[in-house]
Amino acid sequence: MEKINWIKKRIESAMTHLPKTYQVTKKICQNKAENTLTDENGEAFDDFTTLSYLSLHQKIKPKYYHYDMQYGHSLSVARTRMKRTLEEDIEKRLTNLFCGYHPTIFGSTHMAMLGLLPLAASGSIPSFAQNKKIVMLFDHIVHQSTKILRDIVTRIAEFSFVNCMEVKNVEQALQHYSNNGYQAIIVTDSLGSMGNVYPVIALTELAREYQSFIIFDDAQSCSIHGHRGCGYVLEQLNYQKCDHVAFVTSFHKGFGASGSAIFMPQKSQKDFLETYATTYCFSGPISIPELARIEACLSYHEDTRLIQNLQDTLWDNIAYFDRFLPKSFGNLYRYQPLPYRVILCGHETQALDLWKMLKNNGILTLCAVYPTVPKEQAIIRISFHASHDKKAIKKLADMIYQTKIVTAENVGIKDIIDHDNQRKSETQL
Repeated sequence: MEKINWIKKRIESAMTHLPKTYQVTKKICQNKAENTLTDENGEAFDDFTTLSYLSLHQKIKPKYYHYDMQYGHSLSVARTRMKRTLEEDIEKRLTNLFCGYHPTIFGSTHMAMLGLLPLAASGSIPSFAQNKKIVMLFDHIVHQSTKILRDIVTRIAEFSFVNCMEVKNVEQALQHYSNNGYQAIIVTDSLGSMGNVYPVIALTELAREYQSFIIFDDAQSCSIHGHRGCGYVLEQLNYQKCDHVAFVTSFHKGFGASGSAIFMPQKSQKDFLETYATTYCFSGPISIPELARIEACLSYHEDTRLIQNLQDTLWDNIAYFDRFLPKSFGNLYRYQPLPYRVILCGHETQALDLWKMLKNNGILTLCAVYPTVPKEQAIIRISFHASHDKKAIKKLADMIYQTKIVTAENVGIKDIIDHDNQRKSETQL
């Protein structure tokens, strides 16, 4: 059978517009003022790009960067041989924060998945298999950092894509593979990076029913969902640990730190990862500054009232944006529990034009084109923060609205006029 070099094909298909979108935020540095970024010419922009949604990246105290023995000493030894007490302490505190799940810290979500998925496909993780053949079921639009691992996984186990937004499709796949003697391991997002809110409860119930396992990429919900910011998966599971569910989170998102963690329901599974996951064994230690930032942000999360107030402020800011920009004007995920909004522009040039218009007016967003999103479904991605002020949010909504990007086919001029009148009345309130 002839091999298809799908990576080369994807690169060739993305060459026209992808390099342009990667140039839109180059040479940007952090400003001293909250929620502003500065370019190389000293021009300041309202920041709607950063993924630290609760603005914790602005709250880290300078003491965590002092070169003392705790935070300034580097231990260049593989973690399988020697582990810092600071890292052990952080993981114990994370276990308490994440409802008894057992974490293993990695340098990034991609490194975490690269360590976890081959082991899952091998059927070797304790309690993740019952001496059966393994089939890995990837959601068809799972994050690219996971999807690219399909070729590795395919060499180890049976593999198939499935639409995890459609519960019936997942059930049919589980039934088929169960009848043929396979143990299924589902890999999916909980909240998609470019949209989609997945049915966590229904998928978990199916995993229990078919004695399967599910690995959620919960990176997008860290800090912003759940008690003390433990995420969307645990919030949906009513903060109860499930032996059929593991999840990966990202400190790069809500925490405002660096790194990632795999959360396993059993301590023996965590120990197995730390013994056999290639990216844990051979990638070297987590840097001291990364651990310091994780610990600093963890301290904020352990303050229940503080995190709740920051979450409430964030969601109030997002609702304020949704109030002024309807779904028919490109705001695809209006009133969805996602910490960002995407404006569907369609063709890549239209998305770049909108990005440039916003930048020229002092607003910095992100432009995403293929292969991040499907061809001719280019978007503007807007990240909201707890520290955004309403004036900047309304300015952003108004500027997008003025472009009249209408995505719904049944929206006519009357609908636009009606919404214009509604916006005017709301503005006067």
